[in-house]
Amino acid sequence: MLLCVKRRLIGKFVKTIRKNWGASDAKRDAGLTTPENITRHDDLSYGPHGKWNLLDIYHDKDVDGKKPAIINVHGGGWVYGSKEVYQYYCMKLANRGFTVVNFNYRLAPEHRYPAPLEDINQVLCFIKEHAKEYHIDTENLFMVGDSAGAQLAGQYLTIYANPDYADLFDFEVPEVTFRACALNCGLYDMETCILEKQNPLFEAYVGLAAAEVMQKSGLIEENLKSIEYINGNFPPTFVMTAYHDNLKVHGKPMYELLTKKNVECVLKEYGSEAEKDVTHVFHVNCKLEQAKKCNDDTCAFFKEHIAFAENGAAARTGQMTEPVATGAQEKNGEVILKLKEETITPAGLTILICNDSDEDINFGRDFLLEEEKDGAWQQVTPVSEPFMTMDLLWAPAKSSEEMELYWAPFYGQLKEGRYRLIKPVSSQRKRLILTEEFPIGNRRIAKEQR
Repeated sequence: MLLCVKRRLIGKFVKTIRKNWGASDAKRDAGLTTPENITRHDDLSYGPHGKWNLLDIYHDKDVDGKKPAIINVHGGGWVYGSKEVYQYYCMKLANRGFTVVNFNYRLAPEHRYPAPLEDINQVLCFIKEHAKEYHIDTENLFMVGDSAGAQLAGQYLTIYANPDYADLFDFEVPEVTFRACALNCGLYDMETCILEKQNPLFEAYVGLAAAEVMQKSGLIEENLKSIEYINGNFPPTFVMTAYHDNLKVHGKPMYELLTKKNVECVLKEYGSEAEKDVTHVFHVNCKLEQAKKCNDDTCAFFKEHIAFAENGAAARTGQMTEPVATGAQEKNGEVILKLKEETITPAGLTILICNDSDEDINFGRDFLLEEEKDGAWQQVTPVSEPFMTMDLLWAPAKSSEEMELYWAPFYGQLKEGRYRLIKPVSSQRKRLILTEEFPIGNRRIAKEQR
């Protein structure tokens, strides 16, 4: 009986939310129109659930070939929101050099958990199948989500990143590559939402009866414990909140969790006491200057993580490439790459990442080799596809970290000549490219003579 009363109350509450929030969003976007340089593909069906499974795609009119793409997961407390509410925000992202996918998903209380996650996955399947048609590079995908959409984006990317967690769901994630994500003004700990009854809309989303059972027993469904499954494979993350964000308290704990899990992460807070309009999901308001700054920062973070495949593809076909870095050695905020000269062989060497900065530095096992030819640096042609792992190593602030690099399986034994090692590393704020030269054979040219 009590559950029936709760359901009726939730139903009335949801109707009020949809009416009031809808009116507020319409006022926010009044006067906005589609930018002249944007092509939009509207109401594409990506799944079997009618209006719930429609998406829009936006990109530049003069787009040529595939582009990095942003998938937007809208907010709305799991009960409200649509692609129409987010269209102008998404087109602003498209103006910053991306193809953007903006979609509806099934909402509560009409549909319960995990319906939105299933729909997100179906969107990815659609993207995988129609990537060429809509100028999408499936090797360079990014995801943004705000409020409940941030929770959904974070949970879906945990499924993407952790096979053990993915096994708890009935769908299979398509083969795409997420390079980074932005979690905006979100709430992330679903277990706490249930046990502490922090959010009645979340209870409606998972089902009032199920929520009550979990609250009484303290036994939470395993697939609701998403943050416990976050690991180092989670994409680099831009965590955003605002001075007047009512979910602000959830931003820093998420950032700290990701950092603890060795995920490259930044935490940004926008606004001030005086800026009353910089509040929850302010970044969707295209008329705000702080929204412009936030979205510029987000897209800049994404662009730092775009992987350009052209160099690797050219190398595999035997073509030489333009140099990917310049200078005998790069010095980035007192982070320096050093080579242990006594370890240099035609098959590999040992490096030191010397971190004299005030930030921890993380790095994987990826690297490139270039050879000096005719006074220019050109990429060494691989003899086989490099195998890279998602392992992360760390050089804490004011320390050094040693790592052995053995390239013979990928590049073969190097011939006599002068070479340059290219090694990417990351701080919490930016991605750095470190370089250092070394000789093979008798061509030992002193650096001070170059």
